[in-house]
Amino acid sequence: MKHPINDRYNVPELDRYLGDEALLSYMLRVEAAYAQALADVGVISRPVADEVESAAKSGKITYEAWLDRERNVTRHDIRAMVQLIQEQVSENTKPYVHLALTSEDAKGTARSLMLRDATYNVILPDSIALETTLVDLSRRYMSTAQIGRTHGQHAEPTTFGRELAVYVDRFGEGIERIYHSAKNLRGKTRGAVGTQASFMLFYRDPEKLEELVMERLG
Repeated sequence: MKHPINDRYNVPELDRYLGDEALLSYMLRVEAAYAQALADVGVISRPVADEVESAAKSGKITYEAWLDRERNVTRHDIRAMVQLIQEQVSENTKPYVHLALTSEDAKGTARSLMLRDATYNVILPDSIALETTLVDLSRRYMSTAQIGRTHGQHAEPTTFGRELAVYVDRFGEGIERIYHSAKNLRGKTRGAVGTQASFMLFYRDPEKLEELVMERLG
């Protein structure tokens, strides 16, 4: 995880999915998908959408540049990102970057993608590997006697494998909850205060536009 105070507690495998640097890369993916969805419904041309996507995925919009723009120019993280994208596209394309979106359309959707990918690519595989190890140990020691305890005192005999099986059951339920939570993550393109009214200025079916964006993002 990305520790809020001390980086020594980070899990390196999660760095590409969590934290501010990852957030920027995922927000850029959202902006690219949104531009392509605008082209899907005919609001902008495909070359314009491709230009936005190319800028968002070019690697030229760095985390350091984003921080510098926010701190010293915009005082606003999303506006800083939008400006950096616009600087990589033609004058004709600039007005369509982030068109009608609100900040949380990019940020909230990006966070859902981050959590989904971190869960599927790191957290669940590692958790299943641990669960498998616990299952193997439980079977191996199913007949290994040990003292049972109640209220911190010796009680009836049990087996070490049986005690491990309790953790297998509890941890397995936790894995299932994490899996279903990841499946239930959502994204959105709803505009200011979530009404989608801003989209009605140029497209009459904002729900369809939102569906296309989410389909592109998986």
